[in-house]
Amino acid sequence: MRVNIKDKDLELKYGFRAMMLYEKITDKSFMPQGLFDVVMFFYASVLAADRELILSLDEFLDWLDENPHKAAEFSDWLVASIEQQNTLSSTLKEKMDAEGKKKSKTKPKKMKTTE
Repeated sequence: MRVNIKDKDLELKYGFRAMMLYEKITDKSFMPQGLFDVVMFFYASVLAADRELILSLDEFLDWLDENPHKAAEFSDWLVASIEQQNTLSSTLKEKMDAEGKKKSKTKPKKMKTTE
């Protein structure tokens, strides 16, 4: 998702940097459940997009009040990003489970013993 704040074009990403900033700012694990969590993750994502951007929470909230459609757009983007991440995780888990089943079906070779 792209946003323009303080005359800077920013590409937001759903990644570790944004999640870690969110946890640092809020002092809680990232589990978006309400408006506060979504807005704070939006703010963390903006900060994560540009390390040199100086933007207070008040400035961000003022920008958000002037661009209320961006909150809905961000929420939709966040839901889609989380769903995509969950799909990728499920696919990876299924592949790993399938590989584990393949390996467990192959019988180990008997070792020759010498006496």
